[in-house]
Amino acid sequence: GMLYDTATKKGMKRQVASALILQGRGYVGRSELPKAVECFRSAFEMYDSIGDRKGASIALNNLALTESDLGDAPRAIEHMTRSLGLSEEINDSSMMARTLGNIGVIYAGQQDTANAMDYYQRRLIIAKALGQKDILAEVLMNMAIIQSEGKRYEGALALYERSIAVSREIAYPRNEVLCLFGLSYLRFHQGDLPGALAHDLDALELAQKIG
Repeated sequence: GMLYDTATKKGMKRQVASALILQGRGYVGRSELPKAVECFRSAFEMYDSIGDRKGASIALNNLALTESDLGDAPRAIEHMTRSLGLSEEINDSSMMARTLGNIGVIYAGQQDTANAMDYYQRRLIIAKALGQKDILAEVLMNMAIIQSEGKRYEGALALYERSIAVSREIAYPRNEVLCLFGLSYLRFHQGDLPGALAHDLDALELAQKIG
């Protein structure tokens, strides 16, 4: 009787919520962002009402990314932070990691370097713990870009070199190409044109190899 009904209602709500997320992603793909926001918000409320913290954290993540695209960084950060809290409650490391990275990206877009670096650093710790070397390489590169844009070239250089070392270790040439272009930008802004050109040529050569 009652228990079965509750389980069925929960199951149905979960299916509807998951359909809303897919619908929201469809709207994002068609650049209908306000409609996507409605879908993700409804999905969150539905997951929240049945106590599904994993679903709720995914819905909030999608909601926040869309709000960020709409230029509402404060609300995006608020929803990302709430998503992070839910992932921490259920010990979902991979979702925590993804959310930390997303918060870093939003802060970076706001030119808030200190917060961006802080969240990337936390993302790095989880990536290391989980042995996700591809993520490690990407986050190091993101941190290098932030340092480079802030004209902290020495710090950027060290981060690019660490990212390249990890990329080579796991044969991740796509990330290495991006790092080489980043190093070229760095050398150019330091007034080292031959150095910039050398990195560009290395990047192009490697890019041709991977097709």
